[in-house]
Amino acid sequence: MEFQQISLAIVPERGEKSAMSFNGRPLGRSVDESGDSGSFKTIVEIYQTREKTFLIYVTNRDQSGEINLANFAETDTLDPGRVRSALKNEGIYPGPMYSEAVYHSLDTLELLK
Repeated sequence: MEFQQISLAIVPERGEKSAMSFNGRPLGRSVDESGDSGSFKTIVEIYQTREKTFLIYVTNRDQSGEINLANFAETDTLDPGRVRSALKNEGIYPGPMYSEAVYHSLDTLELLK
């Protein structure tokens, strides 16, 4: 899997919407549909950057797919405790589902070897 230009929307709780771009590759993700009728969805995606750091991108979307919140954290390892700390330091905590994305990412990295 080659590195490619990736662009992600950033939608903080407060402040203005923006976007970030980087060279990276997607590794793993997890999706949690919550609410009575799937009224919103939380998605955790993990990317490896060309610089070999990991970017954890978390979005909350409404039923129509519109992003309500989106933010990210960076870490130099996919150790679940370090990922959780990085998310917490940025004020992001998607619940325990982030660990599923970590494990998918570790599997992908193993396949890329």
